[in-house]
Amino acid sequence: MDKGLLILLVGLLLGMTSCDPAIAVVIQNKSKSDKHIKVFYPKQFKFQRDHEYSSGLRDSLQTYDLSVDDNYLNPKVIPKINWDTVSRTYSFFLKKNHSAKIESRIGVNPTWGQMFVIEKLDTVKLDPKSKDFHRRSKIRFGGTWTHTITDK
Repeated sequence: MDKGLLILLVGLLLGMTSCDPAIAVVIQNKSKSDKHIKVFYPKQFKFQRDHEYSSGLRDSLQTYDLSVDDNYLNPKVIPKINWDTVSRTYSFFLKKNHSAKIESRIGVNPTWGQMFVIEKLDTVKLDPKSKDFHRRSKIRFGGTWTHTITDK
């Protein structure tokens, strides 16, 4: 086989399997009540541009109603509360049976070290060996890291 043709075929194959190399961090609220969530970013964190919004930093989050089929087609935008870029924290209210996209960007891994305090009672941390988050990987790169809040 011609070397140029082989390079072209490998390039096409890689392009088809990596068309969405994005990552996402999602919090799902499958409990029976709305939840207040406070997000803490690690010290070395720098806010990056969100690949879905050309303006970069956002003062809001996208949420999705888990009871609706194809809920990703109609996200509801909710505001960040007490947003402080110096201390790297913000909070928000997540309705029951909804999910919120915390981070979405082009990359292979999410921002490790993010901590989430739920109702001032539970703290979960996103790290590579976290059992608090379930990862659903994409074909080649990225994936979605999801934490689900349930009634105990």
